[in-house]
Amino acid sequence: MKIAVVLTAFNRKNKTLACLTSLEKQVDMPEYDVYLCDDGSTDGTKEAVLDEFHNVTVIQGTGALFWTRGMALAMSAAVSKKYDYYLMVNDDVEFFDNMWQTMLYYFRENNCIGVTGCTKSKQTGLLTYSGAKFYHEDKKRFVDCKIAPDGVHDFNCDVANWNCFLISDEVVGKVGHIDPIYEHSFGDFDYSLRMRSKGIPIYISKEYIGYCENNSSKNTYRDGSLSRKKRIEKILSPNGLPLKSWFTFTSRYYGAAAFRNFVVPYVKFIFSLIGNKNC
Repeated sequence: MKIAVVLTAFNRKNKTLACLTSLEKQVDMPEYDVYLCDDGSTDGTKEAVLDEFHNVTVIQGTGALFWTRGMALAMSAAVSKKYDYYLMVNDDVEFFDNMWQTMLYYFRENNCIGVTGCTKSKQTGLLTYSGAKFYHEDKKRFVDCKIAPDGVHDFNCDVANWNCFLISDEVVGKVGHIDPIYEHSFGDFDYSLRMRSKGIPIYISKEYIGYCENNSSKNTYRDGSLSRKKRIEKILSPNGLPLKSWFTFTSRYYGAAAFRNFVVPYVKFIFSLIGNKNC
């Protein structure tokens, strides 16, 4: 069994090292290769990773790739070497020792599937990332990835976060790579919906697979303590809600409601800006 672990990193050296260290502690995980896109880190991430781990291929980014485009570059490098499984991870996840066994469970009967690993906060013990199902199919509305594992039932989802996401080579052959038309967000959701369009199910891990904290709204366009000018700059930035990425996603998946879904978050943002409140 050949496994490729795919991730991207930017100036989070300690978290990146902790993530890769937790991978090395996996129970019964076969040998694997890591493909890491280092997107111009200036904190020594690349050097530290190469110094501590022998199985890492570092792909040098431009410093302007952000998450989806960094993952696209790393995924392309991994797929070119042909692996049986591709494990997509975020470098801020600290994996439990049984993550691999938990993720592989659903592949025992069907190899053409995806599995998203559920993470929780180390501080609160509450769910942080997993997957979500549509609650209004026609309008593609869904809650923000809040399906939690219960250790008993098999849950599937329509969209999945790639904080921890396992797919087989068979899936890659049918769906392709993550789409670099997106800058930072939406690449994982887009891939989920492309899988869904081909009838490929995505399951949620039966157990939590590690710790990962929710992204903070501090110093983002949602942060009402920032100046209005700064918040406008941030919503239009690649890791905010950039017009091209959001327009692409809504155009692809919202049908007749595409324009409405495109403008709604910007309208809400304008109102929050007027009141200078968090959004």
